[in-house]
Amino acid sequence: MDTICNNADVDDNKASQSKKTMALFINQKTFMDISIKFDSGGYPPGANIFSSFLIICAIFSTLTAWFRYKQVKYYLQLHWKDDQNMNELKYLRSINWTLVILMIFSSFGMLIAASFRFTDSATIAVIHGIGATITFVCDLLYSIGTAYICWKLYHVYCLESKPISLIVFTIVKTITATIFALNFLISWYMAGNDFLDAKFRLKWPDVNSRIFFLTATFSETILVLLISVG
Repeated sequence: MDTICNNADVDDNKASQSKKTMALFINQKTFMDISIKFDSGGYPPGANIFSSFLIICAIFSTLTAWFRYKQVKYYLQLHWKDDQNMNELKYLRSINWTLVILMIFSSFGMLIAASFRFTDSATIAVIHGIGATITFVCDLLYSIGTAYICWKLYHVYCLESKPISLIVFTIVKTITATIFALNFLISWYMAGNDFLDAKFRLKWPDVNSRIFFLTATFSETILVLLISVG
């Protein structure tokens, strides 16, 4: 009877160990799949597609910002003879032109990110990060400025519609960018120089900082989608 009980205990231990091993394998595989998405734009053939996408996005973003600038400029010229709001008009015109400059810088950052891959080397990764930072910051400022101008056009001059969806979209983009930046910096700080190693990011053996890296990965994906949409 004791032998049977011992054998049963051994079988239970083996089953428990097998479940733990399987769970560890699944978690590791899932993490590797997510990590691959984070660096997928750095390896061919995905690198070529991702670079082409960024270049096209930069071109269309600049053109869209220019067309929007001309549209707002036309609206403001309609009220240029209104002496009561002259200072307001000058202020909005300066913001309108500043938004074009911001989008040009954002597009320039996209070109940098497209030309320098994050997976090539540590130096190239830093250059890629600078380009991505320029893109994210300038695009976010552009969204905030655009929402402000649209609100002014509606509230002061009764032009266009109330930009509720644009304001909500900008708030969501701001929150997502903040989450990404914080978790990205925390994971980089905890990983040290190993963060710039693509192989390290692929497996990420540091369990303590893994959650921050995963959060940065998800938030970055959402942020890129938000930027590509608007």
